[in-house]
Amino acid sequence: MGEESRERASSDPAAALRSGVVRLTPGDVPWLVIADLHLDPLGDGRVDAFVDWLEELPSGTTLLVLGDLFDVWVGPSQGRLAGSAAVLAALARLTERSSAVHLVPGNRDFLLGPEFEQVTGARVHAHGFVLEDVLRGAREDAAVLFVHGDELCTLDHAYQRMKRVLRSSTMRFRRWSDTAIRTTLPIILRRMLSSSSL
Repeated sequence: MGEESRERASSDPAAALRSGVVRLTPGDVPWLVIADLHLDPLGDGRVDAFVDWLEELPSGTTLLVLGDLFDVWVGPSQGRLAGSAAVLAALARLTERSSAVHLVPGNRDFLLGPEFEQVTGARVHAHGFVLEDVLRGAREDAAVLFVHGDELCTLDHAYQRMKRVLRSSTMRFRRWSDTAIRTTLPIILRRMLSSSSL
C-alpha cells in the first residue's frame, strides 16, 4: 500500500476496511486467530514458547493477529532487541512456508507498519479487516470483521482523541529515532510502571 493510500486509510477507517478485505476460500485452512500476547521485546519464556509454537504450524496456515503482539513497539529499531528479533524471524520463516500472516496493530504496537511487513512477509491492516467466504452454511454474502478491541471503545472520547493524535501522520513522522537507548527506555519504563503498586 502506497503512502497516499495509507494516509487515506488512516483518516477514513471505513475506507480502510473496504480496501482491506481479505478473501479466503475453503482451501485456505487451517487458519488461526490470536490476540493480546503482549510479548516482551527484550525476550522471555513466553517469547520462546510463541516462537516454538510458530515453528510447529503446518505450511499453508493463515494466522490472524488481532493486535498487541508486542507489549510495546516504538519503531523499527526495536527489531534488534532479542525478543523482537526472535519473533520477527519466526514469522518470516512461517510466511516462507507458504503461510499467510495478517496483523491488526493494537493500542500498544500501533507503530508496526511497512518495515514489519518487509521483514516478516506479513500484511498489516491499520484499522482491521474483513474476511469473506469463511462462514460455511451462512448467507452467501456473510463476512466477519476483525479489529483490535480499542476500536470498539467508542464512548471513551478522551481515549479516541488521544488515539487520533498518536496515530496521526505527524506523530509517525516524529517517532523515536533509531538509537538503542530510545528503543529500550520505553520498555524499561513500562516494566517499572506495571510493577508499581500505584
